[in-house]
Amino acid sequence: MTKSGAWCLTHCMRAKGFVLLLVLSLGSGCGSATKTEGNASGGAVSAPPPTTDTTTKITSDYLLGTWISGCRLDPKRSQIYIKEYLTFDDTGEVDRLSTSYLDSSCSVALYQQTLTAKFNLSNDGRYSEVRKSVSISPLSTTAVGLFTQYQGFCGDPNWNLNEERTFSNVHSCGIDANVKMILSAKDDHGISELDVRECRPMSHSHCANLSYMRAN
Repeated sequence: MTKSGAWCLTHCMRAKGFVLLLVLSLGSGCGSATKTEGNASGGAVSAPPPTTDTTTKITSDYLLGTWISGCRLDPKRSQIYIKEYLTFDDTGEVDRLSTSYLDSSCSVALYQQTLTAKFNLSNDGRYSEVRKSVSISPLSTTAVGLFTQYQGFCGDPNWNLNEERTFSNVHSCGIDANVKMILSAKDDHGISELDVRECRPMSHSHCANLSYMRAN
């Protein structure tokens, strides 16, 4: 498993400055038989086909493996696009590998981030993460320039192109360390989809939603 942004709390003012700078710098942001019934004029109308419930109960075993999102507009940052891989293992650890892009086709990479966390899924389906570390690598000179502004992204001014740095205090990079999420899943014709809704701590309105498809 590989070692593996975001809302800031009071402990990450430096990261908040980076996020603001980043926004400003970028300009911102089933076929079954049908039956017929008589209608008022004596004709026949077709009844709609029965719906199929494809919802799936989420368990730790169900999550195991890798899930991938498409190229999506980042719900947390203006005019930034992301593509993510979520990998769950049987030790209760999840790696979130995300790449940030400047374009909607996810071809102009900005930086890559791997967030490593311990996850917990309770018997009643409540999901939470305790994020242990984050590794970040600037993939463009634009990212390097942004990361080295002021006192530096994550409090580190020494960034170089394609050079990864790891931080055990995720707060310093503007990432919430303890989060609760709402997961839902469905399986339809062999295709598994996982929806993840993450809300800012103590908030039910500042939320981000992403969907993933099972990769393996």
